[in-house]
Amino acid sequence: MQNVLVVDGNADAREMLATMLKTAGYDVALVADGQEGYDRFAELKPAVVLADIFMPGMDGIAMIREIRRAFPDARIIAMSAGWNVPNLQVSGRVIAKPLDRETVTSAVAAILAGSTRG
Repeated sequence: MQNVLVVDGNADAREMLATMLKTAGYDVALVADGQEGYDRFAELKPAVVLADIFMPGMDGIAMIREIRRAFPDARIIAMSAGWNVPNLQVSGRVIAKPLDRETVTSAVAAILAGSTRG
């Protein structure tokens, strides 16, 4: 079973993503901010990270940059409700909120299959 780390400041969003991913057969870890996301990534080395961009404390962009610096091969999917988010090139894949099961599971499956660097 593949591990997915979900990093999102919104508790409802985290739980929704966990349900979607668990239903699709993934093992899921949940955290609420970028610093915790970085620390958990270093601990778990998950197959994929789903990272919200806008979070309190260390935001998603800073977290993605730190993960990339320490773990260049990390597979990361950024999530954002904002279309004009600066510097999203730090992640190889971006999905727009609101999220649906098909979008999330397809993005995770694609990045695991190597169709894009994440």
